[in-house]
Amino acid sequence: MAAFGTAMIATLGNYRSQKNPFWTGIVVGYPVIFAVIIASTFFVGRIHAMVWGNGPQQFSDQSRIEQFHIGLPKILTHPWGYGIGMGGDALGFADLGGFITIDSYYLVVGLEYGVIGFVLFFGIFFWALFLSGKQIASPRPLEREHALLIPVGVALLNFVVIKGVFAQQDNQPLIFMLLGMLAALLWRIKVEPQETPFSARGKIPATQD
Repeated sequence: MAAFGTAMIATLGNYRSQKNPFWTGIVVGYPVIFAVIIASTFFVGRIHAMVWGNGPQQFSDQSRIEQFHIGLPKILTHPWGYGIGMGGDALGFADLGGFITIDSYYLVVGLEYGVIGFVLFFGIFFWALFLSGKQIASPRPLEREHALLIPVGVALLNFVVIKGVFAQQDNQPLIFMLLGMLAALLWRIKVEPQETPFSARGKIPATQD
């Protein structure tokens, strides 16, 4: 066990080596693990119910479908929007208790801010995700705090996906903070000079007389 721990520490200490098989295995393993997890949501009963839902969740899914069927024509007839805070009244969809409700923030933005507002709001996030994806996929390694671009990008992607079924806005100040953080990281990556292999390892290249 001690030998394994020593080997692991040595491997992590050499993490910048491009020939290190440990990190190659991680890169190859991520798609495999992702494919197994996705497959389990279709073929494992309990996981399928947790992710895709069963009887109780189907009612909620059906209500969201009906909301989209009602809301999309209203957006098309009023592409400039109905005004801030007027999305629920414009949709006019009530639950079993008689309360006006909207389950998707996509509909909220489309109904309140119109087509242009929808494109601008979500376009900011898609553009930020596109730029961060280019940096992540580029050959240039993400050094030091630049590596935070990956978790920040994942968090913003989760926000965009979740908003399809979650209309509350309580967490959005945090999301805008992450969006600003991502913009700052992209700016620093752009203006800071690329480190040489020597400087990345904390070494000073030898000079010749």
